[in-house]
Amino acid sequence: MSTEHNLRKSTFRLYPTPKQELALQALLRSHQQLYNAALEERIDCYRKTGQTLTFAAQCKSLTLLRKELPEWAQAANCSSQQMTLRRLDKAFAAFFRRVKAGQAPGFPRFKSLARFPGFSFKSHGDGWRFTPGEDWRHGTLKLSGVGHLCARGQARQGGDIRANDVLHRDGRWYLSLTLDIGQPQRQRTGNAAMAFDWGVETFLTGVDHAGEVIRLDNPRWWQAEKAHVAEL
Repeated sequence: MSTEHNLRKSTFRLYPTPKQELALQALLRSHQQLYNAALEERIDCYRKTGQTLTFAAQCKSLTLLRKELPEWAQAANCSSQQMTLRRLDKAFAAFFRRVKAGQAPGFPRFKSLARFPGFSFKSHGDGWRFTPGEDWRHGTLKLSGVGHLCARGQARQGGDIRANDVLHRDGRWYLSLTLDIGQPQRQRTGNAAMAFDWGVETFLTGVDHAGEVIRLDNPRWWQAEKAHVAEL
């Protein structure tokens, strides 16, 4: 039996210490450099072979890179780096879709650090963990290599934590959580029922659960205003 997912986003603001700020900036820079390196790899491959690299192929390149250059393995969580490669893959998918539709293609661009939006994590517990406060008000984000970050905000309702995006905007840091809230459960508040019938002579006729009939007369707006409309 399949399990349906009902995903929602909830945003919290992060308050890093000065030391954590430096660590977050280093993480952001490593993901920005990875994005640009992966884009250059795709461009170079197309120039030489006429073929575009796939997401799977670039993940293999990332695995080799992490083995040959330990600093890349130490820079960021592997699955998080794969999410950055996925972001580039989505940018290319959108580019080819626009080309096919005859729209302005908008080829993916290299990104400066100031224009790089952030980085993502998947699989809660893989390099990160979020602990919500009571009633999902505020919480703590634990990031590998950064530490415990104070998060302020509130999710409208809780759920199973699936993934997150750490975003950097206007000098501030934000956490965007992806929550699986399941199927909303609506509580029954009573057993009352009503039936309605719309008509012409009578605008509305209704019967409630006790058998009482409710009638609303037709306001006949046109009859009341037609003389005034004719004067206009």
